[in-house]
Amino acid sequence: FSLAMEHKPPKRPRSGYNFYQLSFLADGSSARHTQHAAKEVSKSWRRLSASEKAPYMSMANFDQNRYAHELIQFEEAMAKKREEICQADTEGIPQSFLNLIKNQRPPHHSAVEFPAISNPRT
Repeated sequence: FSLAMEHKPPKRPRSGYNFYQLSFLADGSSARHTQHAAKEVSKSWRRLSASEKAPYMSMANFDQNRYAHELIQFEEAMAKKREEICQADTEGIPQSFLNLIKNQRPPHHSAVEFPAISNPRT
């Protein structure tokens, strides 16, 4: 029986560069998934000013908050599922195994706030 089969962890957050890469390749000007395309995206990203990167960094901050929120929900769901397993019919299951499951609770999380990203050039 696997807890991970019922509850999958949230997808990791994307960076500002990841969002830029998606929009850059979405216009079809470059072949996707090639070394040449990756170099084009990288060069283009480095040439952007901080104000041009701002929308992508904003999306990355939003995605980081989404990830933090979903991670908390995932950990709470896993803790609840562990508790259900411990309270279920445990006949024939060794007590040592039940204790192990019961003690695998995630740490308590408070609300997550992320600092604003400052521009290192200014």
